[in-house]
Amino acid sequence: MPRARSNAEAKWFIIRVIIGLAMIGALTASRSFIIFMNKLNPLQGLIVWYSLLAIALFIIFHGKSISIAGLGTRSLGFVEIIATLMIVWAFQIVLGVESPWAAQASNLDPNQVPQVLYQSEDGVTYVLLYNLLWSLSPYFPNIIWKTYPDFIAFMTYVITPIILVLLASLILTTKKFQTTVTQAARF
Repeated sequence: MPRARSNAEAKWFIIRVIIGLAMIGALTASRSFIIFMNKLNPLQGLIVWYSLLAIALFIIFHGKSISIAGLGTRSLGFVEIIATLMIVWAFQIVLGVESPWAAQASNLDPNQVPQVLYQSEDGVTYVLLYNLLWSLSPYFPNIIWKTYPDFIAFMTYVITPIILVLLASLILTTKKFQTTVTQAARF
């Protein structure tokens, strides 16, 4: 009897995955949703995307005991969750180039690209650094970087992931850090 229950639970899990993805897919495929998202700045848009992800995870894993980032089925502490998100954010920065830098590096006007395309980890990081460090823009070109966007790209795709991973490594034990990085790399 336990085997039959296990198979039924597995089938129900598959159905929940399908339902969760179909619901979000139907939303993101709608023209009005894309128009709405295009009106948001990168940070606001990424918050919407992460909210949709949280809803999907809730639908899929509701009532399930799961192992998160290989750290066991117990509840993660706030600090562990933050460290895990920092590692995932660092991987997402270097694995996707969806920031205004992609347009600038291609000699295109970043303002001509729909804002919805910048609602990614690297898009948000690039835009935040671009605005936060704007006071440094008069110092370009210089001997290292030809343009201010070149400098911001370096800060986004090289320095920020290093800082995020270093901070996460200080928060987690060595074993948890290794497990978390291994799991984050699978995203």
